Formats: sequence, structure tokens, C-alpha cells
Amino acid sequence: IEALAMGRPVIVTRTGAIPAELDVEQAGCGVHIPASDPNALVLPARSMVQNFIVVEAAPPKKQDKLVRVTAGAVFDVAVDMRPDSPTYGTWVGEILSAENRRQLWIPAGLAHGFLVVSDTAEFLYKTTDFYAPQHELCIRWDDPTLKIAWPLDGRQPTLSGKDTKGQLFLDTKM
Repeated sequence: IEALAMGRPVIVTRTGAIPAELDVEQAGCGVHIPASDPNALVLPARSMVQNFIVVEAAPPKKQDKLVRVTAGAVFDVAVDMRPDSPTYGTWVGEILSAENRRQLWIPAGLAHGFLVVSDTAEFLYKTTDFYAPQHELCIRWDDPTLKIAWPLDGRQPTLSGKDTKGQLFLDTKM
């Protein structure tokens, strides 16, 4: 579905996640996102052969998220975790990089995960509510139901301790 944002076409995906390009000239007029956690910066430092992947569900309380990569590149994924949604269980993936300046808007109820595809990457998050680890759900990156096409190129991903304990999609309740 094509739509207009600030006079420019954007694509609204079937899950509601919206990839968008940052236009420096138009950034001055801006889009206001009320943010509780405005500048959470994540610095995954992984080589191309040791990729980091995490798929985390949004907390039950409302938390929308805007994600941008400020250095390096990632394959960024959003999965619809909303049981009443017609797109429940579907995913959208997008390469975000400092070079392409794309961003991903992830509405509440969509899980978020990524794979670093460069030597290192830096994320900038804007969220509409504070991070609440007690509400976090972790879905396995390689869940057989979701069938996410991770661009691993035959490499084994590197996972954090938390990510090795991810649940299967069908066992996760929002």
C-alpha cells in the first residue's frame, strides 16, 4: 500500500511496519513522536561472521518504536504478535543502514529483531514508553513457524545469553 508522508511516498506494509527514508532537508520541519526513551543507543559490535540476532516482543502496554541505524547496516525485522490482527504471525524485513538512511516504524504489538550485516552497527531508538524488561518476550530468531529469511549467507549467528532462551512463536502469548 502506498501512502504519503510529508509529501513523499512511503510503503505501508501488511503488518503496519513502515519503512521510510530520512530526508535531511525536511527533517527540520520534523515529525513529532512523543518519546519516553528518546535516545536509547545500542552498539552491537560483531563481525560479519558473528552476527547478533534478537527478536523481542513489545510489552503488553503500548510502546511504538522508531528504529534507525546511524553506523553500519542491519537486516531489521518486525513480526506481528497481535492475535486479533489479520497479519498475525507475518513478518517484514528491511535493510537499514547509515548509508541508505531508512528507518522502520514498529507499532505496539509487533516484535522487533535484527541481524547485523556489517562489521559493527549502531542503533538509535525512539519509543513512546520507557523500556520495561519485566514485560519483554523473547521469540526465537529461527522459529520454524515464522520462516524468517535471515541473510546469514551460511554463517552461524552469535546470540546473547538472553537470546538463547527465546520461546517459539506459537508458545508466546501477548
